[in-house]
Amino acid sequence: MDEMYHTALKSKFDTKDVAVSTRVSGDRYLFLQSDLMVNGIPDEVTDCDVIYGEPPWPHGFKVFNDRAEVSDRRTYQEFASVLGSEIKRIRKPFYMTLGKTLMKMLPSHSGSLPVKLNGADAFMVWWFDKYDGPHDTNISICKALGARYRSMGDWCCGYATPLLAFSEGGGKRIVGSDYDGKCITVCGERMRR
Repeated sequence: MDEMYHTALKSKFDTKDVAVSTRVSGDRYLFLQSDLMVNGIPDEVTDCDVIYGEPPWPHGFKVFNDRAEVSDRRTYQEFASVLGSEIKRIRKPFYMTLGKTLMKMLPSHSGSLPVKLNGADAFMVWWFDKYDGPHDTNISICKALGARYRSMGDWCCGYATPLLAFSEGGGKRIVGSDYDGKCITVCGERMRR
């Protein structure tokens, strides 16, 4: 897997300035543009066996909104509220790599473990499931989920790195959505390589 990651932090990862796509698909993948705050998590994502996400930290929220050219005045608290409602609505295995701030704002979870996300400290939190596999990084967890589940949906997929790890672990189908249509373009390019 090549090293690409959509992040709000200045780091070794480049962000891509490409045209916007609303949907790209193939035999084993689907990526679509969708805004959690407007539409909730898309049915195509929730139809998967397990749901995953790496939501923004509070300090990156505005960066991602600017990249996606969001014009409303949404707040991080509103984002957390919508996300919490979606977790309760979906009621199936749901995993997220996140920070303490968001973890405290979401519904009570089934479990959590410390992990590394791009070398930094984070938490893997899950609902409606049990997990006792590897947990050194977000990528190792996604690979382990690929060994357990047939399909994974990621509602904030960025450049699809966790979904590709799920496939490497044995997962058969991946579905990603992101509100930034440039991410959808990059995901399509990565899948065609």
